[in-house]
Amino acid sequence: MVPRISKRGYSFVGAAKYYLHDKKADTDERVAWTYTHNIPTDNPEKAFGWMAYTAMNAERLKQNADVSKVGRKSSAGAVYSYSLAWHPEQSPERETMQDAAMEVLEHLGLVEHEAVFVAHTDTQHPHVHVVCNLVHPEHGKTASPSYDYLTASRWAENLEKEEGQIRCEQRVINNEKRRRLEFQSESTLVKHREKRLENTLVIQELYKQSDTGKAFQAALQDAGYTLAKGDRRGFVLVNEQGKITSLSRQLKGQRARDIKARLKNVLDIPLASQIAEERQQLETTQKNTSNDGVQKTPNQQQSVKPSNANLDENDAFLKRLDAVRSWEQKTEQQKQALLEKQENQYQRGELIEKIQTLEKQLFSTKKGLSKNSKKKKEELEYLEALRMNLANMDSRIKEQHDALKNKALESKPRTEPENTIKDEKQKRIDYIKQQQDKKHSKRRGKGPKL
Repeated sequence: MVPRISKRGYSFVGAAKYYLHDKKADTDERVAWTYTHNIPTDNPEKAFGWMAYTAMNAERLKQNADVSKVGRKSSAGAVYSYSLAWHPEQSPERETMQDAAMEVLEHLGLVEHEAVFVAHTDTQHPHVHVVCNLVHPEHGKTASPSYDYLTASRWAENLEKEEGQIRCEQRVINNEKRRRLEFQSESTLVKHREKRLENTLVIQELYKQSDTGKAFQAALQDAGYTLAKGDRRGFVLVNEQGKITSLSRQLKGQRARDIKARLKNVLDIPLASQIAEERQQLETTQKNTSNDGVQKTPNQQQSVKPSNANLDENDAFLKRLDAVRSWEQKTEQQKQALLEKQENQYQRGELIEKIQTLEKQLFSTKKGLSKNSKKKKEELEYLEALRMNLANMDSRIKEQHDALKNKALESKPRTEPENTIKDEKQKRIDYIKQQQDKKHSKRRGKGPKL
């Protein structure tokens, strides 16, 4: 099992074009199966549009959930993806691949987020891609998985131990070294775990630790690199962004013939140009595709106007989704108009300022009147009247907002017909319970084979 974390992206539509179709084609022959998680549709194309819509409305979701908007804003995209690849000798069933992908989602703390699983058949090793929306669908907060690569690596190691066969020995060595360094509060390798080990010193360290070419290839794969054949430079490395680097330049001090001798028994080495083209295509597609999945500022979100120009007239789902967008923007405009009307009508800010000024005069130790002063008593009564006026004003303002909200809800369009809406939260709860039952049954069993 080899997990790989991809670079975060901005375009869900671009991700859909890449993962749901063949490379540079509109066909989908390489797609074996798909699965949608926390999204009220089984159609993967619609699911990517749904995730784009959620990301676009992150600020509105926060406002509806009374979530504070303070704090550092993320500049990275909301499109988060990873893949799980099995050994070519393995033939996992769909349920096995789907459960494994969901387990990683749970370990990363993203099980409550929207996601689409896509299994491909275009390589010798079975693999599944998971595209997740980092914007939470209920409260709009953007998740930021910490040490995600390390989490996935350790999960894969534990999975192979449970299965009773370690296929990636170098990963076990690397993870054990990381554990020792963490315990000793050292940073030789730990400081690189968020950089995917993209440092020359680390590549040299992996080479020294590996006894064979296969072990070195597995260690590189675990670190986010692919060992490949270059057009002219012999062995090269391809990182997750598709950048090609000469291996000999990274292994300074090592003789070229020694490197070649160590790697002579390594099989199934792909061409670097093909790997790089595939990974660069994904990044370019996500950057250049215009869609609503790009996270925008609140001002930009208000300026977005729904349009039916690019929608299929026969696609009822997208029409309903477009109607919801139009309804939410119209409701937001009505709310802003009511706020401006109330401010002009009630002049609440001036009333609060008057109350604060009077309180300062009455309760100041220097300018305050005596306790028995008749004038002070009249002013206290006047202050209490102003406070009552403010309370009544706030009550009327709230009633008007509640009335507007209830009226808007009456006209809110549904995204799906009543009889086809899924209870995704219950679906998630049932899945977690199912996973827990599986773990308990394994513990009661005989254990892994040795």
